[in-house]
Amino acid sequence: MQKVVQLVLNYCNARCPYHFHNYEDGDNIWCGHPKLNKKILDADDSMVMFDFSSRKIPDECPLEDVE
Repeated sequence: MQKVVQLVLNYCNARCPYHFHNYEDGDNIWCGHPKLNKKILDADDSMVMFDFSSRKIPDECPLEDVE
């Protein structure tokens, strides 16, 4: 018998649905999660649509590490 295991990992980049570049804030990176909704990282050279840069997940991230 086989079991299917699914892990949902946090990414502080475009893989996270709450991550976005805020063009009105100098392209800084924000978390749009309802519990946070604030700037979490300063702007860098990443493009928002292809932003897969490895970053430390901010301590205030409201998501669990693994679901």
